[in-house]
Amino acid sequence: MSGAPPPRDDILERVLRLYDGERRATRFHVAMRARRVPFPALEALLPREGRVADLGCGHGVFANLLALAGPRREVVGIDRDAGKIEIAARTVGSRGNIRFSAGDLSTLRLDPFDAIAIIGVLYLIPYPRHRPILEQCRDALAPGGTLLLNTVDPSEGIRFWRSKIIEFTANMAFRLTGAQSTSVPMRLYPRRREEWKAMLASTGFSASAAAVPLATPGNVFICRRGRAVLS
Repeated sequence: MSGAPPPRDDILERVLRLYDGERRATRFHVAMRARRVPFPALEALLPREGRVADLGCGHGVFANLLALAGPRREVVGIDRDAGKIEIAARTVGSRGNIRFSAGDLSTLRLDPFDAIAIIGVLYLIPYPRHRPILEQCRDALAPGGTLLLNTVDPSEGIRFWRSKIIEFTANMAFRLTGAQSTSVPMRLYPRRREEWKAMLASTGFSASAAAVPLATPGNVFICRRGRAVLS
């Protein structure tokens, strides 16, 4: 795991080229997600070395970006969708600082990590499972470790639901082409900013909000084990 990371303005293109051998529908799906989520800005919030988990990694776009931008990171991408994990695994090639594994976040027992990222995933998981997932992350973080949590937020009403209608329509199209599996639920489980702050505090995290522009109304929290939550 040596060598300098590529320039940030090139990193996303390098990630997308890893999927060149996949079906056109899959490549389009991956590219659309890469353009809608500010992955380079999120990557910059995580440590440049150590063990990093991307939970709910999907096809592995963010996990691949983490590994390419931080050659001294050891990245593990985990998702319950075995089909997506198969595609993600094909992008690894000879790189030794990234691997992918299939597993359900609700029941998975995590190894120790220096950082954990959950990017736009929890709103797809039923409410009762949110706290157990956060507790697993808390217990798996090494001392001084970071949880990067990106959530969607329904507070903005029309703008939020308009973005979700667009996402729903795209997901239905991807299902018809086989680029999206039926494991992605149609029901959503979003929480407002204040709800997340309260849950993070009661789970044992201190959390600060990061100013990252998002296409879908949401929040980005940088969380560490502690008691106080930034207002």
